[in-house]
Amino acid sequence: MIAIQITAAFDATKVAKAIHKIDKKVADLEGSIVTLGNEAARRMRDTIDATTYRSPSTGTLRDSIEVHVNEAKAFNSFSVGIGRISDLPIYWSVMNYGVTRSGVDFYPGRPAGASVSKGVRGSFQGQPPEAGLAGSTVAPGKSRFSHSREFFIRSGSPVAPKNYIEKTIFWLRSNWTSFMT
Repeated sequence: MIAIQITAAFDATKVAKAIHKIDKKVADLEGSIVTLGNEAARRMRDTIDATTYRSPSTGTLRDSIEVHVNEAKAFNSFSVGIGRISDLPIYWSVMNYGVTRSGVDFYPGRPAGASVSKGVRGSFQGQPPEAGLAGSTVAPGKSRFSHSREFFIRSGSPVAPKNYIEKTIFWLRSNWTSFMT
């Protein structure tokens, strides 16, 4: 019988301690990434609020901005996303880019490819829109829409881009290092 003895050329205790330190640093980094994602989502919501010209808005777009943490242990990956396109209202790209998904300027009430807006029916507190007050806001506690009387409203200009995604990305690029320390 032949006996072979194998001795490790490293200290298993030191390796275990190093792995524990790495696991702690990875957990800290993941926590910082989640914190950064939450702050970026808050910033995006604030940008949407700041670029809402007619109040009160329904808040649907703002409220659809959520943080999604994706962890795939099998692939050893971790990511944080802000908003899922499938969860956003269909008009999210018009509000951000000012154009439809096909890249065409968006005029409320204007069919795609038409040169003149067919307009939409609506009202402002039960009154027709007043000339010269385009883009103005409504007093707090009042609604800009009314079901009692509707008027034909034709948009003469496309929706202006709000760039809330780009503003959030700019903020993220400018501030990410402060979250990673």
